[in-house]
Amino acid sequence: MGPHPGKHFRQGRAAVERELAAAPPEIRRRFQWLPAGVPTDLPR
Repeated sequence: MGPHPGKHFRQGRAAVERELAAAPPEIRRRFQWLPAGVPTDLPR
């Protein structure tokens, strides 16, 4: 089994959020932060 989901971002969430904030809208809308350990239905 691979690493824990989300642990592959070595920069930390704050750095990832800064990069996403600077990204074009078509990239930003592809990301959604989900609460850890909470089952979540995602649209297809």
